[in-house]
Amino acid sequence: GGIYRLSPVRPGGLVQAVVDDLGTGIYRDVCMHWDAQKLLFSFGNGQDRGRPANEAPQQYSVYEIGVDGSGRRRLTSGPKNDCEPFYLPDGIIGLTSDRSEQYVMCGSNIHVANLHTMGADGSSVRQLSFNVFNDFNPSIMPDGRILYNRWEYNERSVTSLHGPFTMRPD
Repeated sequence: GGIYRLSPVRPGGLVQAVVDDLGTGIYRDVCMHWDAQKLLFSFGNGQDRGRPANEAPQQYSVYEIGVDGSGRRRLTSGPKNDCEPFYLPDGIIGLTSDRSEQYVMCGSNIHVANLHTMGADGSSVRQLSFNVFNDFNPSIMPDGRILYNRWEYNERSVTSLHGPFTMRPD
């Protein structure tokens, strides 16, 4: 896997790697910056259940890289899953993360992903939501609010659509 760009955008355009050298894993959650000069993405081992005790725990980290492949920076690390990064105003980055150490309510051993923010360098991580259900698909709205889904399964099946929620980054 990897993240690639097509230039020019037309049949016969040149496909070039932005990043494809992080090893075995999954590249996901690509988010372009407002100026179209850099992007955020998550990279990790892609395992969330049933890992043998002798294997490393699941881990996704957030990276930032120039669209030309330059200046790659790992913004988060550790034994947790930092995913779905997105740019917020004033240089802040939003993301989902299971750092809160809460577990989903259905009795499994899966951590809940809540909304967080962090500085542009990965510092000052701050938890925004404190749900016992997963928050996912965050994005920024024109008025600065974060739009996201939350896994609500009270009186609905696992396959039901889930309505959108909003909150301000503060």
